[in-house]
Amino acid sequence: MEDSKILKRKNVIIMILCFMMLLMGIGYAILASQLVININIKTSGVLNLRITNAIVKDISGSGKNVDGFPKWNYDSALLSAKLEKPNDSVTYTITVHNFGSIDAVLNDVLVTNPSNDYIEVTNNIDNFIELPVGEDISFDIIISFKDINVDYIPEDVILNTVITPDYIQKVQ
Repeated sequence: MEDSKILKRKNVIIMILCFMMLLMGIGYAILASQLVININIKTSGVLNLRITNAIVKDISGSGKNVDGFPKWNYDSALLSAKLEKPNDSVTYTITVHNFGSIDAVLNDVLVTNPSNDYIEVTNNIDNFIELPVGEDISFDIIISFKDINVDYIPEDVILNTVITPDYIQKVQ
């Protein structure tokens, strides 16, 4: 009978040890596994930037703004300056407002008819200027007579140019 009790105890101990090993195996499997979660998020927004103002900021030398200018619509400004000699310039300030629902970044300013033999168009813009939702940004466009040595300067050199800000969505 004692042999049978000892045998039962041995079997119980063996069963307990097997059960404990099973629990250890499960615990190891849980702790050693990696949980990978992939999430795809799609967002949408409106990139809606508009020129809200264009004004003459400064005139140097005998430069003049042509009457009726500057003109602007939502996405571009038409500027027209009349210059007579070197060091003449007209500086315009363009204001853009972000009416959209996402932040934007000024990527570049596109200039149509940027210069001729006597006149050049420059700006004071550093690329990638941020424009948060609901805010304004202003930048200057300078139409100036080139600093050149010429024997002949035509009368009333006029440059008509279209300025179009190029914006992209701000990437977080």
